[in-house]
Amino acid sequence: MGGAAKGTEIAQEMHIVNALPPVDIAGSGTSDWIHMENASHITFLVMQGVGSVATVTVNNATGSGGTGTATMAFDYYLETAANGDTLGNKTAATTAGVALNTNDDTMMIIEVDASQLPDGSKWINVTTTTASASLLGITAILSGYRYQQENTITAIV
Repeated sequence: MGGAAKGTEIAQEMHIVNALPPVDIAGSGTSDWIHMENASHITFLVMQGVGSVATVTVNNATGSGGTGTATMAFDYYLETAANGDTLGNKTAATTAGVALNTNDDTMMIIEVDASQLPDGSKWINVTTTTASASLLGITAILSGYRYQQENTITAIV
C-alpha cells in the first residue's frame, strides 16, 4: 500500500487547555481566560452531558483576569442529536451567543482566529448560562503557534 497521509498529533502540534472541567453549571459557568498572543487560532469544544438549554457566549479581554471584557461574535458548529457525531453547518453567532438544545450528550464547536480579536485584546474565554442544572465541560485547543516546541508554555496565566 502506498504512503498513507500523516495525521495530526494534537499533543505535539497544538496546545490543549481543560478550560472548564465537566461540572454542574446550575446558573452559569465560565472557562479559564486563555492567552492568544502566540496562537493564531482557538477551537472550543463545548460538551453538554445533560441538557437544559445553556446559552454560550464568547468574550475577549485586554487582561488575564477579564480586564476590559466584551462579548464577541464567533463561528460555531452545533450537534443537536443526542449522542450524535454529525455537526451542522458553520454558523455565525452574534454577541448575544447561542443556545444549546435540551438533548443530552450534545456539543458545540467554536472557531475563532486571533485576527478576530479587537486590537489590544489578547485574551478569550467562554461563558454559559442556564435556567437549571446542566452538566457541561469546555476544552480549548490552540493551534498555529508562532514558537512551537515539544513542551508548550501555559496559555492560562
